[in-house]
Amino acid sequence: MTHEKHQVYLAVPGVNFCWGTVTGIINSTANHVAHPRQGGLGFSGVIDFNLLWTDAQNQFEAGRITHFAMLHGDIVPDPTQYWLDILLEEMDARDADLVSVPVPLKDLQGVTSSGICNPANPWGAYRRFTQWEILHELPETFNAAMAGYADRPLLHNTACWVCDLRKPVFREVNDDGTLRTMFRFPEKIIRTAEGPWTKVQESEDWCLSRELWERGARNTWITRRVRLTHRGGMEWPNWEDFGDGRHGDIATADRWRADLEARPLALTQMLEFELGTACNLGAEHAACPNRSPLRYAALDTSRPLDDDTIVKTAVCAYRELGFTGLVGWIYYNEPLLQAERMFVLMARIRAEVPAARFILWTNGTLIPADCEIYRVFEQIVITGYNAESKRGLDHLAVRKISCRWVQDPALDNRLVDIAPIDPAAPCLRPFVEFIIDNFGNTHLCCYDWQGKATLGNIHAEDFAAIARRWREQLPAIAGAKMNGQAPPACRRCGHRWDRYQQHDEAIVARARRWRAELVGTDQG
Repeated sequence: MTHEKHQVYLAVPGVNFCWGTVTGIINSTANHVAHPRQGGLGFSGVIDFNLLWTDAQNQFEAGRITHFAMLHGDIVPDPTQYWLDILLEEMDARDADLVSVPVPLKDLQGVTSSGICNPANPWGAYRRFTQWEILHELPETFNAAMAGYADRPLLHNTACWVCDLRKPVFREVNDDGTLRTMFRFPEKIIRTAEGPWTKVQESEDWCLSRELWERGARNTWITRRVRLTHRGGMEWPNWEDFGDGRHGDIATADRWRADLEARPLALTQMLEFELGTACNLGAEHAACPNRSPLRYAALDTSRPLDDDTIVKTAVCAYRELGFTGLVGWIYYNEPLLQAERMFVLMARIRAEVPAARFILWTNGTLIPADCEIYRVFEQIVITGYNAESKRGLDHLAVRKISCRWVQDPALDNRLVDIAPIDPAAPCLRPFVEFIIDNFGNTHLCCYDWQGKATLGNIHAEDFAAIARRWREQLPAIAGAKMNGQAPPACRRCGHRWDRYQQHDEAIVARARRWRAELVGTDQG
């Protein structure tokens, strides 16, 4: 990371601005040099923005500045921060082309003007980020890939941002010698569905974001580290969540929801990693597959799961494969035998994906009295086999940590093959879990304990490719009926689920929509 002192052209467009903006100009940096400039010709991207941009280009060529920053007149940065220092720190750490700050719109929707663009149809955002997503689901500083859209431009807001003028993309010229990068307001007039003509305009900041991306400047980032307030009739802070939007902007849902739900793991409630093969109660149950010598007879056991592979796989699931569910740590093992490792893994995953969620399924015997750290789990399920299990439940109760207690569970004799009563009956079990055993072998569900229907090993091939194969098999297993395209192990299995097990209502609702479109009304 560089520690050089930057010379920053600080543009403040318009003629009207609040006192908080003035404070933000004065209090912008302690480590660099800011050169404030006011256009003074009105808040217009065609006039004021481009006059400031032109002046900055000349100042750069004269060797007086290295960077260009902008602060709008209705933006009030937190006076306890040096906001420009933060942006430059993020920029230098990533050698970024551009870094911006998300700004909420001046309404109660809780939507920001940052988001994702569809280059094929730039007239309006493909997806706008909500305050909730910015604060709870996305990393503190993120790029397009981290937002789950590596193939689409990240849409920036120009209310508070900085770019590095030393990057050649900002100085490229067209064939006629004109500067390529400038602020534009593309417009067109279209006829609406109701009949009248209407003018449609792409905002200058989104147009700039898209054009830079199309010219190869894709190392751009958004950070919420800078706290600011958008001033209007009310104050709209970017550090509070408000509005109805949680997992996406409702107004643009018709554009992004189908894409999200088509991703390989969008219909999966749990992604489970088996941490070791040991279970401290395994010897008590003759019907437990963990004791059978056939468990790994046909599977690759050459390489146990390592922590880096687990983290990489979980992050891929959330960022690329549409997974929004819970990460768990059990198959036929007892996860608390590796409790310290488990908590380290969760911290690493959440550092990469703040929206990551976790579930603990345990026999409860190893839950300590000092169990405050167990609040990290969104769900805890204790299978109550004995008095020691009950002690674990009591420890959680003292801390007022909720859990689900499964009393005296009946083992279903899954070691014995049970023929299906109706061979054509579909199975809804795939909507519950996607399992990766201790050696990286994938399992369609916990009933396939021998891995006869494995889709592959994550050590041997790309996890995304395996997940896509899982999704491609789904209609044959969970459609209107189970057909000949389903794995033989599924067709021969009598442990079929005709109802949804619900760990995540939103994912179950997504699965219901998928089945309804596939088979008609979903009765599962």
